[in-house]
Amino acid sequence: MKKILVFGGNGFIGSETCKSIIEAGGFHLWVVNRGRSWDWDTKSTVKPFVDTIKFNRDNSLESCEELVTLSRTESFDAIIDFSGYDSCSVQGAVDLFRHKVK
Repeated sequence: MKKILVFGGNGFIGSETCKSIIEAGGFHLWVVNRGRSWDWDTKSTVKPFVDTIKFNRDNSLESCEELVTLSRTESFDAIIDFSGYDSCSVQGAVDLFRHKVK
């Protein structure tokens, strides 16, 4: 089974991407988001089929115990980022998962 980590994933573009991956089958998805809401129909079409990690990217990724643990225990076939609105948040993900992505 291929593993994909998705930052964002419950907004318009991210949710459609996650739905397509879920429908294709053969993937284990982790979705990292603020956990505030699952808009549109994502509460039923995405959320039940992914592992979720609640995290606000205004904070350092290293402050999220679940992400740090994930970076130590898993490697990924891909990381997709829908919530990297500035270079600092993207750089944090690159640093944390640098050697964990195929």
